[in-house]
Amino acid sequence: VEFFGLDAGRHHLVNLAIHLANSLLVFFFLRMASGKEGASFAVAALFAVHPMHVESVAWISERKGLLAAFFWLLGLIAYARYQRSPNWVGYLGVTAALVAALFSKPVAVTFPIVLLALDIWPFSRLPTDRLWRWRDPELRAAARGLILEKVPWLLLVAGFALLTIVVQARGSHSAYIDQDPLLLRSLAAIPAYGDYLIRTFWPTSLIPDYPEPTVISLWKAFGLSLAGLGLTVLAVRFAGRFPWILSGWLWFLIVLLPTLGVVDLGRVYTADRYMYLPIIGVFVIICWGGQAFYEAASRRGQLLIAACGLAVVLGFGCMSRSQVAVWSDS
Repeated sequence: VEFFGLDAGRHHLVNLAIHLANSLLVFFFLRMASGKEGASFAVAALFAVHPMHVESVAWISERKGLLAAFFWLLGLIAYARYQRSPNWVGYLGVTAALVAALFSKPVAVTFPIVLLALDIWPFSRLPTDRLWRWRDPELRAAARGLILEKVPWLLLVAGFALLTIVVQARGSHSAYIDQDPLLLRSLAAIPAYGDYLIRTFWPTSLIPDYPEPTVISLWKAFGLSLAGLGLTVLAVRFAGRFPWILSGWLWFLIVLLPTLGVVDLGRVYTADRYMYLPIIGVFVIICWGGQAFYEAASRRGQLLIAACGLAVVLGFGCMSRSQVAVWSDS
């Protein structure tokens, strides 16, 4: 406002510039960490144009989410450099990025836990072929060292999480605290994961304010829990061959968790803006799987895979342009 007053157009341009920067950072981080340029570009392209991101960019006050993602991604790049050459300067760089992300939006509290998922892949700091052997001494020793490395970051995010809960409880959301039992909020969070995945693959009928379900099906929650647990077990079991599946799946589950209402800080059931960072994990699974098929395919098959990928990106881009119209007025 100091620069542009109340000129909404310029504020929109600032948001768009930050989103474009975030898209580039996604590409740079994945390419640096994995060495796969094609799959990294595909993830960044999908991230740049997905219709669920319209809310984060078009809603000016959601700039806090864009800024948190910007510093989050800078932190990942700093961590990629740090784990290649561990030193206190690199550690402070990661810490500074984390602090900036937390001051932008407290949703960044999952950052240290996501780093543990990235230690599985692409950094390969854990023996992926033995992740399912919980009693393996080498696995335990490696995991213990990685957790100890992140203790200062875990303490930092714990402090921010506690501060957020206290401030929200004393502020405008205090009327909602403890309105619903913890068990009920937890059961409602399980179908929310499914709703987010559906919108990721089929982003139609996106709206700014999704209605909260009036009835929670115990069978649906139980079935989705079993399905999610089964997928996680399979991802762990086959992490030696397909480590990106486990890393991407954990990214999606962990980053989305604080926004699901288990800690009741408001009456938002789901919102497109909450998928801004978690969606990267889903795209990693898709694009690295596509890369594997691409490398094993014939020349004609490679052209077909590339054409399908381009069609998806263009389709999402057209849907995003239409979605902007939802945000044309109050």
